[in-house]
Amino acid sequence: NQHNFIRMKEPNTYLEALTYPNSGDWIEAVLKEVKQMIDMNVFELVSEVPKGKKAISTRFVFKLKLLPDGSIDKYKARLVARGFSQIPGQDFDQTYSPASNLLTVRLVLSLACIFHCKLYQVDIKGAFLQSPLKEDLYIQLPEGFSAFGGYRYAKLKKSLYGLKQAAHDWYQRQDHFMLKIFGKKYTTMQRSSMDTTLYISNDVKTGELFIAVVHIDDYCVATNSETMFKDWLSMYSSFCTDKGDVEVLSKPAYQQMLVDYTQTPEVTEIKLHQGRQIDEALLRFGMSDCKPASTPMEYGLHLPLDTECDSSLPYRAIIGVLLWIARCTRPDIYFVVIHLAQFSTCATSEHFTAAKRVLRYLKGSRQLDLRYSTTRSSTTSSGDSIKLDLFTDSDWATDKSDRKSISGYVLYINGMLVSWSSRKQDGVSTSSTESEFISLVEGAKDVLFIVQLLQEFFVVELPINVGIDNQG
Repeated sequence: NQHNFIRMKEPNTYLEALTYPNSGDWIEAVLKEVKQMIDMNVFELVSEVPKGKKAISTRFVFKLKLLPDGSIDKYKARLVARGFSQIPGQDFDQTYSPASNLLTVRLVLSLACIFHCKLYQVDIKGAFLQSPLKEDLYIQLPEGFSAFGGYRYAKLKKSLYGLKQAAHDWYQRQDHFMLKIFGKKYTTMQRSSMDTTLYISNDVKTGELFIAVVHIDDYCVATNSETMFKDWLSMYSSFCTDKGDVEVLSKPAYQQMLVDYTQTPEVTEIKLHQGRQIDEALLRFGMSDCKPASTPMEYGLHLPLDTECDSSLPYRAIIGVLLWIARCTRPDIYFVVIHLAQFSTCATSEHFTAAKRVLRYLKGSRQLDLRYSTTRSSTTSSGDSIKLDLFTDSDWATDKSDRKSISGYVLYINGMLVSWSSRKQDGVSTSSTESEFISLVEGAKDVLFIVQLLQEFFVVELPINVGIDNQG
């Protein structure tokens, strides 16, 4: 695929970008980034750094933004500080910022189907650049700033991408908006205590439902009230006073955490897929023209632990790619990928061949996706009943190397798959009943998370259906 080849050719530095045939597009992206920072009053040019202060070096990071079909959307240049040179206690204090997890994102998408909500993806342009900086920081300007009268340094007024405290400052700012500004008009708006990236307003009187999950500077919003969404969008645009831009993506498909998702116009079905990520993985490991496989692993495959490793193989890289795909949208490969992951510290060509077979299977099943739909939901249109179904199983003492069992479970909310797992148990079980109980406990952890989260905003029907195939 041509777009994948182009992605591999993203420049690493500004000077390298000048040598590219499409250098004009990269230079335009740099000028656009610089203009945005000037408009947002991010820094103040200075001729020298005060005594006792050390300027933080910076660089431009170049990325191609692609559409779901693989075509180029835009060229992006981002000025990033080298935050690793910051001094704790002097240049920064708090750094923690929560990030949404996959279970929460899938839960939001399933709730969108249950309550017939329309999905929106909202991108906050220059989000980190909007947070006022408390610390007194200076940066060294990189190549591309030569047009500023020979200035080499700048004093930061706002946060900058790459700073240790950038994500923390932005999260605190957007949290203030959601709870204090938007929440002032819609008093039912709450932040989940189970996942602090999730905000829900469920007005029982009006029937208006607004769900938002934030991942860094992107929002995935599900709501059944267009008026409420327009109010949120208008208030957010006013909140971004420093010429920041709030963009609602109007593409036929959206992306959250490297997962593409689409919603039908009738708001009845949502599809999650990673076809583009699979294509990029195949190209990365030189398997674009490989022969597809019908199964992710050979029947009865047994891979022994080996002491003679082949460090030249990109085994950890391929396992990392497969793990993300398996965790996001492909439970059908989760078992084999977790099995292969245990050989990451010492892999041989035999292990690498088994990992490549998973990629061959993904090539042949690229069109598969994870679907959520109202037809799979047993909940009424008013959403007065949310049902959870947990199915667990274990494979007792089948690992010949250490005789540990394998736990596995799948969790459905109103017939829609939101969580799955397959992993080796920590200890050796002395009976099949014990191993089944351990699997049940693992699945119950996700159930408790979802139940406690939903009970903050909805009434969850209990008991929860649990399926386990052991009479003990």
